[in-house]
Amino acid sequence: MRCPFPGMLACVALACASDSVETSPHIRMMVNGVNAFGERVGFLETRPGFPRATWQAPNGVMIDLGTLPGGSRSSAVAIDETGTIAGQSETAGGAFHAVRWRHGVIEDLGTLPGGDFSVASAIDGEAVLGESTARDGTLHAVRWRDGTLTDLGSFSPPGPTAAPRPRGDRR
Repeated sequence: MRCPFPGMLACVALACASDSVETSPHIRMMVNGVNAFGERVGFLETRPGFPRATWQAPNGVMIDLGTLPGGSRSSAVAIDETGTIAGQSETAGGAFHAVRWRHGVIEDLGTLPGGDFSVASAIDGEAVLGESTARDGTLHAVRWRDGTLTDLGSFSPPGPTAAPRPRGDRR
């Protein structure tokens, strides 16, 4: 089994042996992404309204990827062939931020200046692609690469004179 968390195979086996996630008929993993090795990412909702980002090996072994410190909810949406995972996590303040999991460590990718929401939706080599709200609440396409957040522009307004709809409520 290939694991995106080097050196943590013992923890994987322990977590799966002591957890009832795989044996519960009431809990299902929602899969958002699959890589070429058959590893799946998504989320489990063991408590209603509290999804947790999850990685699953081709043999069914699952790992709860966790959240940012103080957060309760997270979701994974993409995984590449190196095992890097992208998604979002709740912060201690209740906001949602784009995150990347590499080698078992979660990284807060942040938001555009003044923004309060972001989500990662794809991985392209070393870059993570996604969305973030800007100071005015409009949604922008963004790229995180080498610690730098690049604004790729706001999404097109729905009509020729309409302003883009603020997305601070998207959770």
